[in-house]
Amino acid sequence: MNTVISAMALDYPTDKLAVYLSDDAGCPLSLYAMVEACSFAKLWLPFCRKYGIKTRCPKAFFSPLGEDDRLLKNDDFVAEMKEIKLKYEEFQQNVNRAGESGKIKDDVVPDRAPVIKIINDRKIEKEKNAYDLMEIPMLVYVSRERRTHHRRHFKDGSANALV
Repeated sequence: MNTVISAMALDYPTDKLAVYLSDDAGCPLSLYAMVEACSFAKLWLPFCRKYGIKTRCPKAFFSPLGEDDRLLKNDDFVAEMKEIKLKYEEFQQNVNRAGESGKIKDDVVPDRAPVIKIINDRKIEKEKNAYDLMEIPMLVYVSRERRTHHRRHFKDGSANALV
């Protein structure tokens, strides 16, 4: 999900950027994690833009690798960074707990229909934080169908499903 968030945080016009995750396994936990990642991205992206953060991957930013981005910033930055870090840790815990607790069941079904879920459709949303209006890129989850009588485990099938 760090890769999904990083892709959403690219310095590119949000009206021209869409991030698709093609999940060949069709794992419900991946879909849940994308929804959680999108919620976190609504805080992370404005923070990155506001302070000109170059390390757009939250995992790298909060690690020793992102130290350069955290140096020589004002008190407002430090306070917001601590709040964002808490939200990031909460996001990680939510996904980990969902997987470990069985809250999100990974039902292995021999046949399943394709899934296309638009997680975020570029609408400008008013959030309950310091950032009034923020547009974030389109985020879409795609899982191709699975049929027992069709051959699978070929990644080009996932690519074809996206096309």
